[in-house]
This record gives sequence, C-alpha cells and structure tokens, in this order.
Amino acid sequence: MSQSAKDQEDRYRREPRRRFSAEYKCQMVQTLLSSTMSLARFAREHDLNHNQLARWRREYEQGTYGPMAQAGVEFVPVCVGPIVSSSSQAASCTGAIATVELHLAKGRIVMHDVGVDCLRTFVEALR
Repeated sequence: MSQSAKDQEDRYRREPRRRFSAEYKCQMVQTLLSSTMSLARFAREHDLNHNQLARWRREYEQGTYGPMAQAGVEFVPVCVGPIVSSSSQAASCTGAIATVELHLAKGRIVMHDVGVDCLRTFVEALR
C-alpha cells in the first residue's frame, strides 16, 4: 500500500462514524426507488456505500422505517399493430404482433413475434 493511500485510510479512521436517522434512510431509499440510476451510482452521488444503501433498501422493503409509500398505479395506452383506423385496429388483434416493447423506469423489455394470447397472459401476470 502506498504511503498516500495509508495516510488517507488513517485519516478516514479518525473521522467519527456517521449516523443517519430513520427519516433520512427512508428518504434516500424512496429517492433511489423513484430514480432510474443504478444503486451503485446513486450511492456514489450521495456519498454513501452501496452495501449500506442496499441494506437500507432491504430494511425499507421489510417495513423497518414504517409502511412503504405506495406508488400510484399508472395505466398507459397500448397500441396493437399499425394504427390506420379504429376498424383496422380491432382486426389487427387477431394475428401475431411483430414486436412488443415495454419501457420501464429501470430499463426496457423487448419481445419479438409475440402472439395476442401470449401478450394477454403477460399483461395478466403484471397485475
């Protein structure tokens, strides 16, 4: 270990241990969950250790910091097949769909050559 790294480690050990209130932990986890950032990046930007933040998230999900805030369920319009007119939209529901793309807060899901029955099962599973 280089001398500068050792000096930095010694300086870190002399600092008092940081203490965080339950309110702060809850606020950080709620901000993390509503963010599209990865846990590691979020932790770096807020000067926290990613393992510490992961533990706070687990404790939050277990109810340690009180009841979890329920995010509002939001439904979005779904278009199946090409949009030409309302009568052709209804007709397109009987065949296979070329591609289904779901944009989520932390990524996206792309499914190719999905049939209507498969899509219906998928949507039911999400409920």
